[in-house]
Amino acid sequence: MNFPMIRLTPLGKIIYQHLGQIVIMLLLYAIVMLLSATQSLPVVTIVHQLPSTILSIWANRILNLILLTGFITGSLMMSIDQILDVRWVIRLYRAWTALIIVSLMLSGFDINPMLDIATAIVLFGYLALNLFNRQPTPFLNVWIIGIMLVISSLLAQWIVTDSWQIIVYLFQIQIAYMVTGISIMFWLITRWSNVRLEWARDGVMIVGGCVSVAGFFITIAPLHHSPFISMLSVLIVPICYMILAGHSYRALKDRNQNQSLSPHWIAIAVLLWLAGAGFLGTLSTHFGFQQWLQGTRLADSQYGLMMWGALGIVLSLINYTATELRGENRRVTGYMPLWLIAFGVGFGTIILGCAGVVEIYLSKFLLMDNVTVDALLIPLTMVWIICLLMVALGFMIYALGFWVRRPIIHIDS
Repeated sequence: MNFPMIRLTPLGKIIYQHLGQIVIMLLLYAIVMLLSATQSLPVVTIVHQLPSTILSIWANRILNLILLTGFITGSLMMSIDQILDVRWVIRLYRAWTALIIVSLMLSGFDINPMLDIATAIVLFGYLALNLFNRQPTPFLNVWIIGIMLVISSLLAQWIVTDSWQIIVYLFQIQIAYMVTGISIMFWLITRWSNVRLEWARDGVMIVGGCVSVAGFFITIAPLHHSPFISMLSVLIVPICYMILAGHSYRALKDRNQNQSLSPHWIAIAVLLWLAGAGFLGTLSTHFGFQQWLQGTRLADSQYGLMMWGALGIVLSLINYTATELRGENRRVTGYMPLWLIAFGVGFGTIILGCAGVVEIYLSKFLLMDNVTVDALLIPLTMVWIICLLMVALGFMIYALGFWVRRPIIHIDS
């Protein structure tokens, strides 16, 4: 097989290596995700011999590492022309690579607080790198705010009591990850859309603020029982996400000649966010509904939609960055993984949400025990696992396409 040769700076090589890390972790996540899902089936397999939470913890760790690696790569791309001394970036890259390896090996053990603290420390190094940027753009400024919030959430989850754990988790996915993802999303928009740069710079500030406000109301929902705050939330949260949808639509309808699939992944990410926060998030702000939602499959579907949306931003970044670094205006991955992942996530989330509604009815109204409820939900669980299998297949084809088109990198001195 003849691989193309590309010439990159040392920083460009590091960025491309980060892309490779993400793709490798996608394959591992596909395997662990499926194994974790099969634990919900009544059929006894070798997977059931493992502790009930070890696979879900491992899968969650891998997914978070994928997202954080994508966020780091986004910041390097946004400041690629501003970083003159790459030695600090090389040290951070080595530290992050070591962290990934250690995290993947030890996530099943009871040292998660240490791993999160180590993650926060390395992220702080990348934060410091960008804080001293000579000419920070609004996109990078919003990224800095988002990573500050991510670091805060990583540290706070091991300080607060058990009752506040869900609040910190909601804060992380509804605000910290959202703000960081929005910064990368609007930077990508300037690369493949004809919108004015000034509009995108204003848009990242406006939309970043909107999702923060919406995320705040969704995050505090489990804490209050005020009808007034619930009514205010039901009005504000959808409006904030309508503003996000409006900005993304304006960019998507006026694309330039860039041939990467980055816009397609952005569109999928926005749709997932609209469903996860704009719809389910709005419902969760109602104090009565919040009591039914917690701990159910419907809550899992809401959290999943937000994480899948953030993953869509990372996949969009991979598609554009690989195209940019290769210097070829062509697709790096094809449409098949895009549709497999999009439909797998979409239908899978719908099935999981339906199972959550049935679960709420059976457990809250008919007062059935959890074992009976799980047994009755087996048909929906089977369909959900099939959808996850589609997603896993999409990840594998995505990784294969990225690997087949991988270049031989020549470093410019």
